Amino acid sequence: MNKPALVAILSISFFLGDASRQVFQKSSGHTITPSRTFRSDAWDLPRGELLGFVEVPAGSFVMGENMSRHAVHLPRFYIGKFEVTVAQFQAFLNATTRGAKGSRNVQGLPDHPVRGVAWPEAMKYARWLTQTLRRWSGTPRALADLLRGTYYDQLQWRVTLPSEAEWEKAARGLDGRVYPWGNKQPSNNHANYPDAGFRTTVPVGSFPEGRSPYGAQDMSGNVWEWTRSLYRDYPYDPSDGRELPAMTGLRVLRGGSFLYRPHNLRTTTRIGDIPEIRMSDYGFRLVITRRP
Repeated sequence: MNKPALVAILSISFFLGDASRQVFQKSSGHTITPSRTFRSDAWDLPRGELLGFVEVPAGSFVMGENMSRHAVHLPRFYIGKFEVTVAQFQAFLNATTRGAKGSRNVQGLPDHPVRGVAWPEAMKYARWLTQTLRRWSGTPRALADLLRGTYYDQLQWRVTLPSEAEWEKAARGLDGRVYPWGNKQPSNNHANYPDAGFRTTVPVGSFPEGRSPYGAQDMSGNVWEWTRSLYRDYPYDPSDGRELPAMTGLRVLRGGSFLYRPHNLRTTTRIGDIPEIRMSDYGFRLVITRRP
């Protein structure tokens, strides 16, 4: 599909009302059964000891495909089980007065992934959430211990966008799988992509059969997800400046979306785009990781 046609589709789908979304859901042949609950007293974050984050243990994995395959070692980190939702991003806007309830990227349904968010806005949300959870007396103990640290490990962990390597490891695990659920070709039970028939976003957690080895859901389809990495050649090298927020250049997105064909659902697919751009199928999820 050429770029003008794609932009036209994106624009049309972005402004669909709730009624149109419901029609797509009913006509797709897939029953939406989201496997998540959120806390209204915690900025609509998911329930649980880590408020929706799941652990990815330290270790090496194979990154890339074909001639670009190479081993990458990562320390332990925690990735969001779901994409950041409209309700969660609205909580950020309400708390920081950075936007109004009428903002385009929060016009969707509350439990759908937020979209139309530029890379700097996603990073601002992550910084806000880091500080908010450090200060909040209700932060679950396990999460508070991470973010507040100890005398010897103060404020070393923070909420941010995943690096490209963190995203890929969380999606494919250690066995080099093609998709988060394995090597089986996508079906309507695995992800929200064109063949599923929705033609727009669906509630996060609607495809539990498509979860990754670590339990992260919707890593294929629904919306493309920003990472904090610059789009640079492989092999992946975090010491070459690609993870520095101040560096200029295209930032990597991963995962495909409801507009893209199965080829883009693979765990190795990567695209780059201008950080300031807002596209109606661009969203994000978060990680908790140590500062480099």
